[in-house]
Amino acid sequence: MVNESFSVLSEHERSSKLRTVLKNRSEGRISESEIRAVMDVISLKKQYAIRIYIEPDEFRKNLVLADPSRSKTVFGSAIAGVPGLSERFFSGTHAAAYITKNNVDIIHIYIPQQRMGKGED
Repeated sequence: MVNESFSVLSEHERSSKLRTVLKNRSEGRISESEIRAVMDVISLKKQYAIRIYIEPDEFRKNLVLADPSRSKTVFGSAIAGVPGLSERFFSGTHAAAYITKNNVDIIHIYIPQQRMGKGED
C-alpha cells in the first residue's frame, strides 16, 4: 500500500523525510555515513518499512531467515539468508543493515546496545 501523501512529494522531500525517519527511529544512534549507505541503495519511488534491532540475536535470526535472492547488504557484516555464513560473519559489536524486498520492502538496521547518544562516523 502506498501512502498518498508520500507519493506526491518531490524526490528531495522524500529523501529528507526518510533521513528524518531513520534518525528518529534509531533515536539518533545511526551515523550520517550509515544513513548515506541506506540512501544509496534504496529507491525513493518506493516506501519501506523500517525495523530497528538492538538485540543481536533478533537481528541474526531475521538475517538467517531472509531470502538471499531478495536481500541486499547495505553496511556491516549482514550476509542475508546464508545459514552458516549469516551467523558466522555477523558481529553484534558493529552496526549492520540489509534490505529485504518482498510484498513489503523492509530496511533492517542493527544498532549495538553500547551506542549511546548520537551515531558514530
